[in-house]
Amino acid sequence: MKLPLDIFDSVFALLSEDPEGPDVKTLKACNLVSFSLSKTCEPHLFACVYLPDIYDPRCRMSIFHFSEILRAKPHVARYVRRLGLLALDATYWTSNQKYLCKVVQDVLIQLRYDNIRWFKIYAARRIPFIALPGAITDIMKLPTLEVVHIHSISQMHGSIFSSPRNRPWVLDIGDSSVVPDMSSSSKEHEPRTPSPNRNLHQLIMRYNCSGSGLASTLLTPQNQGPFLDISHLKVLQLGDRSDAIYERTWNLAHTIALSCARNLTTLKMSSFPRSLDGVTDFYDIFKGLSNTLETLVMWHPRADVVDRLLGVPFTFTSLTEIQLDLFPEIRLKEADFWEKVDLALCDEGRYPLLEHVPVEIQWYRGQNRWQDHSDVVDRIESIKDSLLPMTKSRGIRSGVSLKVTNRPS
Repeated sequence: MKLPLDIFDSVFALLSEDPEGPDVKTLKACNLVSFSLSKTCEPHLFACVYLPDIYDPRCRMSIFHFSEILRAKPHVARYVRRLGLLALDATYWTSNQKYLCKVVQDVLIQLRYDNIRWFKIYAARRIPFIALPGAITDIMKLPTLEVVHIHSISQMHGSIFSSPRNRPWVLDIGDSSVVPDMSSSSKEHEPRTPSPNRNLHQLIMRYNCSGSGLASTLLTPQNQGPFLDISHLKVLQLGDRSDAIYERTWNLAHTIALSCARNLTTLKMSSFPRSLDGVTDFYDIFKGLSNTLETLVMWHPRADVVDRLLGVPFTFTSLTEIQLDLFPEIRLKEADFWEKVDLALCDEGRYPLLEHVPVEIQWYRGQNRWQDHSDVVDRIESIKDSLLPMTKSRGIRSGVSLKVTNRPS
C-alpha cells in the first residue's frame, strides 16, 4: 500500500514547528521507518536545530555531531529554518574559543542562509560577542530573518542590527549589552536614511537590559541614523525587575511609547516604581497609548500602583484585555483595594471595549520571603469568586486565580 506522504508531510510540519519545541523523538522514529518516509521526514527533522557546545539532554545533537552530519549529508543544510547556538559552559567555551569558533564557523558557512527565519544565541553566563565566530554577524544581517533571541552576550556592535529587513522583525534580548561601533572609516560615518523595510514589530527586553546601552545605541539616532526603526513597533515587553533600575526602565518605556504610540497595541511590563508620587512619565506613557493599546500586561506591580494606574483620568478607546500578575501583599486582602480596582474596571467611559481581566496571584510555597503573607493567600482563596462583581456585571470575563507552586531549588 502506498504511504499517504502528503498527509505525513503535514503531520511532520506540525511536529517540527511546535511552539514548545520540535517533537524530536517522534520525528527520529518516523525517519527510521522506511526510505520513502525518511525522505519526507528528514526536512522536518532538521528544520529546527539547537546546537550546544557540550552535551545537553534537551538537545538531540551537539555542534560537533551536527558538523559530522553535514559532512555525511551536506544536503540537510538547506532544511534548517530555526537555528540555536547554545554556550552552556562558558568556561569550556572560553578555554577552547579558537577551536569552537572554527567548528561553528564551518557549520554556519555550510548552511543555506536564505532559509533561516529564526535565530537564537544563548550563553549560560555572559560572554563577549568578539568571542563568537564571525559568521554569526552574517546571520544577524539576513534579510529573511524574522525572529532573533539573544541572551547573555556582551559588547555587541550596534551595526549587526542595522541590515534592512523585508519582514516584521522580533527582537528578544536579555542580560546583554550593546556598544557603539568603534570603526572610524568615513564610509561608515556617512549619513544614512533608515530603510522602510527595517520594520521592528516586537521588542522584548528582559532583565539587565535597560541600562545596557541597547536604548542609547540602537534606538536613538546616530550619525548614520538609528540602527533599529521602532516606528512600526506593535508589541513592547520590558522585563527588568530590579527596584534599583526601574527609573531606567520607565524612561525607556517613555521614549519608546512616544516614538511609536500610533502603532503600539501590546505593552507588557514587570518593572514598576515603589510609588507613583512624582512619576509624571507614568501617566504620559499611557496617555500616549490610550488610542492604540489593545492589551496591557502588568507583572508583579505593587497594589498601590495597580489601583492608581487603572484609575487614570482618560479613556482607553481600544483596550480589550488587562492582565494582572500579582505577588502576595498585605493590601491584597483588604476589600478597599479590590473595590478600587472593580470601580475602575467597570467604568465604561474609561474602558469602553474591555472584554477580559484575568488576575493571577503567585505564591511560592516554602519561600521564606512570603511566609508572613500566608494569611493574605488564605483570605484571597476564600473570597476570590466574589471579587470584582461590578466588572463582571458589565459582561467582562474576569476572575482571580491563585497559583501556588514550589520554589525551584
